[in-house]
Amino acid sequence: MRTGTADVLGVSLRQRLTPADLLGRMNATFRFLLTGSMAAAAAATFRPRTCEGGP
Repeated sequence: MRTGTADVLGVSLRQRLTPADLLGRMNATFRFLLTGSMAAAAAATFRPRTCEGGP
């Protein structure tokens, strides 16, 4: 539960400190960076299996 609370507080703080005309860009940038890092991590940990049955 602590992580969820920290996420909400972090977003609230960023939105409070960001000027109103930049809120959309700030939110889009954070969403892009977070989802991009998840995709990069998934690609970095991908190990194709071989047909020989080995790991």
